[in-house]
Amino acid sequence: FWWGAFGTSLNTGRWDRAWTDPSAPYIQMDKDGTGVAVWYDSRKTADGYTGYNIYMRHLDSLLSPAYQPPAHSLRPIRPGASASTVAEAQLMAGSSQAWTGFRGLSFDGFYYTPLVSIKDDYALGTVTASAYDYVGPVRTSAAGKPYLDRNYTVSVTNHPANAAISVRLIFTKAQFDALKAQDASIQDPGSLMVVKQPSTGTAPATYTISANDQNIKPVGWGTIENTAGNETVIEGYYVEIVISDFSNFFIMKGDIVLPVTLQSFTVKAVGATALLQWATVSELQNDHFDIQRSADGRTFTTIGRVQGNGTTSIRQDYQFTDAAPFAGDNYYRLAQVDIDGHIDYSQTRMLSFNAQVGSMQLSPNPVRSTLQITLPQAASGHDVVELYNLSGRKVLVQSVPAGTKQVNIEVSMLAPGMYIVRYGDGRMKLMKQ
Repeated sequence: FWWGAFGTSLNTGRWDRAWTDPSAPYIQMDKDGTGVAVWYDSRKTADGYTGYNIYMRHLDSLLSPAYQPPAHSLRPIRPGASASTVAEAQLMAGSSQAWTGFRGLSFDGFYYTPLVSIKDDYALGTVTASAYDYVGPVRTSAAGKPYLDRNYTVSVTNHPANAAISVRLIFTKAQFDALKAQDASIQDPGSLMVVKQPSTGTAPATYTISANDQNIKPVGWGTIENTAGNETVIEGYYVEIVISDFSNFFIMKGDIVLPVTLQSFTVKAVGATALLQWATVSELQNDHFDIQRSADGRTFTTIGRVQGNGTTSIRQDYQFTDAAPFAGDNYYRLAQVDIDGHIDYSQTRMLSFNAQVGSMQLSPNPVRSTLQITLPQAASGHDVVELYNLSGRKVLVQSVPAGTKQVNIEVSMLAPGMYIVRYGDGRMKLMKQ
């Protein structure tokens, strides 16, 4: 066993083991894919103690596609000075469906700092990410709009067609706080938007307005946390966007007027067919919706089209029936197309036809918080619903009272990824967002 340089795994391209020189490494693994790595080395903590320092790293759910590594300490690229950094290139084959992190070397003492995270849903080939940190008064565009003191460039060698790639752009709390101080209307990272423009190869030092700029509203945001003593502290944030290809990315206050505001999108089985229903509360130059289907959640094909309603502020209801869904899992999404050809994708919904008629039904699927399960028949009073991760580990059990035909289960505490829901002899796949 050899612990890689810089505290990372082997084959990262870093060869100088002087940075991290562990002794007596030992790993204890459990059959469910978890474990602990233990070693000691010559690094000393700042607490004044002498002797050897023992280090431990928890290896969590290594067999699960939903596994995400523990957060790495988030820091500026070069404290006190503007600088850029390039993360080591990685090969993404689209096979794990896990988040792949890209970290750049920080100049403050041999540390890596997170820059970008990309969900491994597509074969992107070799992926390279870089970031630029600006130190000084918050930068403003030529139009006088302040923008974040970190920007990004991501490039790939393979460009899959009809892709909807999930990307998280990571920045420090100090960078967000500095931008927020320039605009009182910024409440949290959910107030931000991402400007995507053609790539120049590496992350540029400034934002130059381009005719090809694309404003992207994030689908979500989150915190980057770490521990300081016994306390959990927020070191930074990320915003998550869905894109079809890569380039330069800048972050600023959002003022996007969405062409279509989608209020709801559901998919359910009606006999042997799939019924898709969605509603909008406003539309701006909406030409049509392409209905797209996939067997694996990655490669989509268009199976139908529903005409839009141009420009309207009145609720519009739509539906489409897939008369011949796959035998197995079906992933559906909407591609909303503007009159000028611009495309925005909805979130993906999954419906399975691999169970016999009369099996349980899961809604919504994918799910974020509360999962509603409709049982094929009233429970007997000794029934349970079980959730398993893909490594076969049971992660949740809930009893079902006698006579119950429908049960709600809270799953917000589960990590994003794929799970198996088991009730009696029935099993169905569940996607947790």
